[in-house]
Amino acid sequence: MSRRQNEKQRENLDAVARKLRSLKALADRGMPGERENARMLLEQVMKKYGISWQEIDDKTKEHHPISYTSIWEKKLAHQIAHMVTGGYEVYTSSTKNDRNVYVLCTKAEYVEIKSNFDFFKRALKKDMEIFYSAFVQRNELFPVNGETKDPDDMSPEEWERAKRMLAMASALDKHKKLKELERGAV
Repeated sequence: MSRRQNEKQRENLDAVARKLRSLKALADRGMPGERENARMLLEQVMKKYGISWQEIDDKTKEHHPISYTSIWEKKLAHQIAHMVTGGYEVYTSSTKNDRNVYVLCTKAEYVEIKSNFDFFKRALKKDMEIFYSAFVQRNELFPVNGETKDPDDMSPEEWERAKRMLAMASALDKHKKLKELERGAV
C-alpha cells in the first residue's frame, strides 16, 4: 500500500472515530435535551453493532461481513465499503451458504459501513420499485384495457410517487421489440 493510500485510510478511520467521539461528547456535555438524545443514540448504535467505547479508538483491523441478498445489494455494499475505507481489502463470497461482502476494517469503520448499508439498502429498494414502475410505464408493459387510477383518488404520497415515476420514465430508453425482430436478435 502506498504512503498516499495509508494517509487516506488513516483519514477515513479518524473521521469515523471523530463522529462517534463527537456523539459521545454531546452525550457527556451537551445541553440537557441534546445530552439525553445523544446518549440514547450512541447506546443504540453501540448496542446494534456490538461496539464498546474502547473499540471506537481501536485501530485493529478485522474482516467484517456485510450480508446481501441481491446483486444490487452486493454492489451497494462494495460501494459503501470503498467509500468508508478508501477501497482497500474488500472481497465477496458468493457461495450457496455464504453471501457476504467482507471488509478488512476497524470496528468503528464497520459501524459506519453497516449503518450506511442498512440505510441505503432501504432507499435502494424504494427507488428500485419506482424504477421498475417507470420501466413498465416507458415500455408500455401493461394490458391495453387495463384499469388506471384516477389522479383525484390518489393520496398526496401516491401522487408524489407517480410524478417521480413519470419523470424517471421520461428519461429511460423505450425498447422496441419490432426493431429487434427486424435485426433477427429475438
